[in-house]
Amino acid sequence: MTQNTTNQENELWFLRHGRAGIENEYDALSEDGYNQANAFGQYCQDMQIEFDSVYVGSLRRQQETATTVVSKLPNFTVEQIITHEALNEFSPRHVVRVISKLRETNKEVRAIVDEWMLKWNQSVDAGKPMFHKIMEYFLEAWVDEPGDHGFDSWANSVIEGFSKLPNQ
Repeated sequence: MTQNTTNQENELWFLRHGRAGIENEYDALSEDGYNQANAFGQYCQDMQIEFDSVYVGSLRRQQETATTVVSKLPNFTVEQIITHEALNEFSPRHVVRVISKLRETNKEVRAIVDEWMLKWNQSVDAGKPMFHKIMEYFLEAWVDEPGDHGFDSWANSVIEGFSKLPNQ
């Protein structure tokens, strides 16, 4: 998001998506995520903060956060949001792929995934601690993962994506 200022200086604001849901679909915002996005949008409205442009990744949680924030801005419309896939973080499918590979080779990951699946079937809350541990393993592996899906390729795509943004 780039902010209008009275002295014509540009500011660049980075806003991470609101809390995603883990109950039904990880890529969708949870109720808390919508509340967070609404609160930020309301803050911008109350403080009379206006944006020249809003750039967002194409993942659902990113899109839902942006549209929720923008809905609070009086001089900005959802149609003005600019989507750049280079701003995407990892997708839920990527998490599943990496964790599946780790589960085959790492006994600790296998035990945590198995326990998570068992507890998840009992209740979402019971499975949350294991889900967070699984995400820790994913992030550790992702940072070290070579190739098209690793952190380095993601970081390079973000840098490339930012270089394509208009110089305003």
